[in-house]
Amino acid sequence: MPTDQADGGNRQLESYLGELARALALLDRSAVTRYAEQLGLARAEGRQVFLLGNGGSSATASHHVTDLLKTSAVPGCAPLRAYCLSDSTPLATAIANDIAYEEVFAYQLAAYARPGDLVVALSCSGTSPNVVRAGETARRNGQRLVALTGDTAAGVAPLADLHIRVASGNHGVIEDVHMTVCHAASQLLRADLERQRAVSERQSVRPARDASPRREDGSPPQTSPVNVPEPA
Repeated sequence: MPTDQADGGNRQLESYLGELARALALLDRSAVTRYAEQLGLARAEGRQVFLLGNGGSSATASHHVTDLLKTSAVPGCAPLRAYCLSDSTPLATAIANDIAYEEVFAYQLAAYARPGDLVVALSCSGTSPNVVRAGETARRNGQRLVALTGDTAAGVAPLADLHIRVASGNHGVIEDVHMTVCHAASQLLRADLERQRAVSERQSVRPARDASPRREDGSPPQTSPVNVPEPA
């Protein structure tokens, strides 16, 4: 590769990595923690989690479901029930072709989701019509909504109970940070489940308390001596 091309490539790489570092530095850590808590709450309550997105965001949503079902799983703890609404290509294309592309996710939420379930929408722009329609459907039907977007407060963002914003206009950077959020939330969920299991195991091996009666000062009650008759 000629030197000028190599230098140009290096400058582009440094620019991208610098933008990614800035976006990660500005990421709201508390929002990521709250997202992991929402996942934990959904698991504890036996709720379902539905993830959705278009293009690269669809791939991130599908990847995140894999992590939530497998990577976050802890033996002895009930698993989280998570689904990606773009994983069924036949269903998605049937809805898009026969009804409207804007209804691809909303139609499935209307069929599958119940009040109290969790919906997670990923969108770099935040304004994709089918993502916004899904957010509107979730709000109307009593589902909790988490939105992961780029640097926007429009579209699906104001509908969300929790909005995780990435301060960048570069879609590659936004998707990288979204994946980081998903990985972090999955591992936070697993760590919490491991703590819960450890507490449960300690409680199960705790020795039983002495249930014999006690005096007010905590000492055992005095007993009267038993007179044993002497042998004749």
